[in-house]
Amino acid sequence: MGLKKIHSALASALAVTAFTATGLFAATAYQNQVGYFTKGQKQMAVIGAEDKEISFKDSDGNEVFKVTAPKAETWLPAGDTAASLVDFSEIQTAGTYQAFIGDEKIGHPIIIADDALEDAAKASLKFFYFQRASIELTEEYADIYARAAGHPDTAVKYHSSTGIENSDSTFNGAKGWYDAGDYGKYIVNSGISTYTLLQLYQQNKEYFDKLNLNIPESKNTVPDILDEIRWNLEWMLTMQDPTDGGVFHKLTTLKFSGTVMPEKDVAARYAIGKSVTAAWNLAAVAALAAEIYSPYDEEFAIKCATAASKARWWAMHNEAAYFEQPAGVNTGTYIDGYPIDEEIWANAELYRISKNPVFTEVFTKYPFKKFRWKLQSWQTTYALAAFTIATNPDIFDMDI
Repeated sequence: MGLKKIHSALASALAVTAFTATGLFAATAYQNQVGYFTKGQKQMAVIGAEDKEISFKDSDGNEVFKVTAPKAETWLPAGDTAASLVDFSEIQTAGTYQAFIGDEKIGHPIIIADDALEDAAKASLKFFYFQRASIELTEEYADIYARAAGHPDTAVKYHSSTGIENSDSTFNGAKGWYDAGDYGKYIVNSGISTYTLLQLYQQNKEYFDKLNLNIPESKNTVPDILDEIRWNLEWMLTMQDPTDGGVFHKLTTLKFSGTVMPEKDVAARYAIGKSVTAAWNLAAVAALAAEIYSPYDEEFAIKCATAASKARWWAMHNEAAYFEQPAGVNTGTYIDGYPIDEEIWANAELYRISKNPVFTEVFTKYPFKKFRWKLQSWQTTYALAAFTIATNPDIFDMDI
């Protein structure tokens, strides 16, 4: 996974907007407003320009490329059936350009650069800092998004659904990232996010070893992306029951807080339920983390490896422990009644770092190549296992 591919993936998630010229042609152009790579494919969809000449000019007004807009056709990214797909990939010199029909501008300024999407990549990663629980976001690092600390989570209660009998006991479940739409923290949703970022680092160490995200840990010797990942990973580790290795499904209040700032949400917080999918998630994430953090903090790496092993053991002995929303709880469920993909994912990662053949038994139990594939999500993680296997052919040399 090269850096340009990473940036391209980020670009695909960026919204494109339209710009309508006010002149004779009234053509509407849809394009990537962030930027295009100098050597990459460059396209825009233009409505109302069929068979018209489109010229591209540099910042000095010099025409550098001209093309006739082809017949309108369906453009899948926009879902529009009346757009001419205009390709201007021949422009391979960095700079800022503008498209014209006659003397009328169409679209936004076109930015072409080797690092066209780097700012978007940095902003995407900095997002996780703003999702941090249990910490004040100061102006030094958060600028206009500075806020007070919310949810210290130093005395989290055990909901009866966890099986913990002592209702008065608590544990420290601090740190972690807030969920997408509420202040809860969910293992199976955190799992794919944390693992994806770990793989992002694993595949691009040289780049991320130098990247400064301007977070509180930026002055230490650990890559910033690993410091940010660790904020959530340390919380995930607190969600493992030390008595049996099982993993609590989520840490939330009993009901959603509503639209308030984090520090205003002071309702009691609980660890709720245990689930086989949460256990497999922790096993997969912690296994990869054990390898990655080893050069920086051996003690922490061992803690991760131990957690992964215990989570796997519990999951193997609790295969039907699917999460069910307890009565009186109405926060997010992240229910998944099919944990085979998580099991394959976790064991693939455990085998990759240990080479212990016991972890390949899953491939006999569930022949890998018989499963139908689709892109990964929190609920479907086959593709994560496939990525690990495909990028380590010397390790996974068996027929799976």
